[in-house]
Amino acid sequence: MEVAARLTAPQFLNPAISRCDDQAPETRTLAADMLGALGSKEGVESLLRLLGDPVAQVRSAAAGALGNLRNVAVASPLAELLHDSAWEVRREAGLALRNLGSPGMLFLRRSLSDDYAPAADTARQVQDLPDTA
Repeated sequence: MEVAARLTAPQFLNPAISRCDDQAPETRTLAADMLGALGSKEGVESLLRLLGDPVAQVRSAAAGALGNLRNVAVASPLAELLHDSAWEVRREAGLALRNLGSPGMLFLRRSLSDDYAPAADTARQVQDLPDTA
């Protein structure tokens, strides 16, 4: 699955989607990585479903994959993940929002005044990152 994620071949889309329901969190994580490389409407729907996975590693991978796709329609669900109990998930959600450009940055700015301190802290940390070329 790691190799397939790098190939970005469309024939891997359906197998990646089916692996989102696998019992092993590692497999669901790899499926999220594949879907982040492949894109597609169905892939985005599966990634949005994985944002609610019980395992933080899977939620984190799904958030990162959605950020890689740069689909601004997922900004709101990503912003909700700034309230996740796991730091790694909040971090990936923040970075994913940053990858979305202006719409994502707007959600991060709004989160600066969030009553939930970890969400505000994550938004601040992500906004304070230097721009990259």
